[in-house]
Amino acid sequence: SPLAVDDIGSMGPIGFADWLDEDPSRTSEPYVPIAVADPLRTAVASDAGPWITELEALSGRLRHPTLMAAVVGGIRQAASAGMLEIDWSRIVGLAELQTEALESGPASWHDAPLAVVDLLKWGLDEDRLALELLPRVHAALRSIVIEPSLATDAGPEVADVDGESLFSEAINSLPMRALEADYALFLFSHRAGDPAPWAEAFTALLEETLVRDDRAGRLAPHLVAPLLAQYLHFHPSAGHLLNAVLGNPVADELNSGVLATLVRFGSPQNGAFLRLIREHLVAFLLKGREEDDRTRERAATWVVYGYVWQVANFPLDDVLSVLQEAGHLGIGIEQYGRALMGSKTLKPENIAVALEFWDRALGLPDESAAGLAGFGWWTETLIPDSEWLSRISRTLERTGGTIGWGHEVARRCATLAVSEEEALVTLQRLARGAENQWAVARWRDHFVRALEVSAGVQELYSARRELIEVLLDRGEYDFRSYLDEPGS
Repeated sequence: SPLAVDDIGSMGPIGFADWLDEDPSRTSEPYVPIAVADPLRTAVASDAGPWITELEALSGRLRHPTLMAAVVGGIRQAASAGMLEIDWSRIVGLAELQTEALESGPASWHDAPLAVVDLLKWGLDEDRLALELLPRVHAALRSIVIEPSLATDAGPEVADVDGESLFSEAINSLPMRALEADYALFLFSHRAGDPAPWAEAFTALLEETLVRDDRAGRLAPHLVAPLLAQYLHFHPSAGHLLNAVLGNPVADELNSGVLATLVRFGSPQNGAFLRLIREHLVAFLLKGREEDDRTRERAATWVVYGYVWQVANFPLDDVLSVLQEAGHLGIGIEQYGRALMGSKTLKPENIAVALEFWDRALGLPDESAAGLAGFGWWTETLIPDSEWLSRISRTLERTGGTIGWGHEVARRCATLAVSEEEALVTLQRLARGAENQWAVARWRDHFVRALEVSAGVQELYSARRELIEVLLDRGEYDFRSYLDEPGS
């Protein structure tokens, strides 16, 4: 029967290994290690010192990856709680033993080093390792990343595997975790003030990863892509890896599958990275027609962020041209609005950049008018009322009254209707262009407020009366009473 925490604690590491040796079925039957793992982890966490001392012996005796992972997990739990100062040389020694056994060990042990890799990454993230251990850590992690057996497990034929499946397989793999740990090693050295040798080592490891062939070759770009965006921020001289990962957009050799997963699961990162991949994004939008619309919309968002951040080679004319040709002008405009909505402060130069985008978009040919409806998402931003109102009114004129985020457009116009004739004109256009009577009804409270705040203002008389007539035309007959008010 499974052991309790106290039983394992009283046995200690060697006694526990002896208990496993007494009956081989205790590690051959899968339910036994699973049942023992939790109490084993808890027992190790309560008194981790002896278990660290015996790590090398235990690695040859526990005979099941679940049990070894439980021991390492208990050590990390104790260290995280401040109950243990880890002797990291022993953890590195365990990693070396496990990586040496990867090639000759059974397939069931391929994930055995996972807990150790995660523990090493945690230690690097927390700046707990000594600098002199870094060469050994890197060597162990490199052995995992380039180990052929870890990336050539049985699976579907390469031709039958799509980019998303390959990305999922790569991101959850042991080599990916080892790459992430080696990137943590580089960041650790960067914080310690000595990044140069480890930047060179990490770049070399990425290069080694990318030259692998067969099934591993299809997986390799998916292993590298998620880290490359972050790495280039600190080490831009590794930019030569971009074409190896994403393909060559100039030579029409774009690796659409990798770029698709990068934009689908990643974020725009930063302006420097967007500047580097501008040509890849543009080629993807204009040529990657086989990708689903959602992925292409994400790529359009990245292009827009290149302009939002005023990256040097994302000029406005090119951004609008690419979005228009790719059929994603609307989503680009909307995502720009969402970026503005998320800004708690907007500098005058940011507002000027945004307004130039809006003005230039309003000047696009008529076939682009439908995409302009995305400017409704610019309503809940810090753009000044006067600048916003004049442009939203022109936008509704161009779109025939169709707009995104219409209820917020109506709300802001109603607030401005106290003194602005154009706010009432904009509400007229909004009411005329609503797709059906129900849309008008949803905005009823905003129309009521606009009429109430503008009542009795002689300069607004004509615009106010026309708004009432438009609402009556749209079937909102209860607005007839406003015609009977004095001065209406």
